[in-house]
Amino acid sequence: MKGATKVTSYKLTLKVKRLLERYSSNLKTSKAKLINYGLFEVFVKNKEKISPDTIAEYINSTKLILKKDTYTFHILEEYYNQITNLKEEVEKINNTKYHDNEFLGIILSFYFDKIAFLRKKVIEQLEEDEKLHKLDCTST
Repeated sequence: MKGATKVTSYKLTLKVKRLLERYSSNLKTSKAKLINYGLFEVFVKNKEKISPDTIAEYINSTKLILKKDTYTFHILEEYYNQITNLKEEVEKINNTKYHDNEFLGIILSFYFDKIAFLRKKVIEQLEEDEKLHKLDCTST
């Protein structure tokens, strides 16, 4: 996917900030690349999992504390437009205004909580470990 990019900013929760730092270090890549991949997973690969209602419910059910620090990166204009449209719909549902950088932080939190490919790998590993542990317990 090629296209024009835009420089934008985002805010993060402490949890997402730490996850981004850890994943970028482990994968030897930049945080911006991880964020752009996350946006790809949200808006292309798993677009059926994200809707204005889903995000509005996520915001209302999750206590998100976004840090004051803002970070900048290049984003595809296509993703930026999708985020802006989604933000407008969520604002109507929740009857609340969000800044662009805050809403991008909310999308990133949603991504790491619900969709992230790395999260899936951890869950798969935990399930495997649990099965092995059960096998060890039954064989003794």
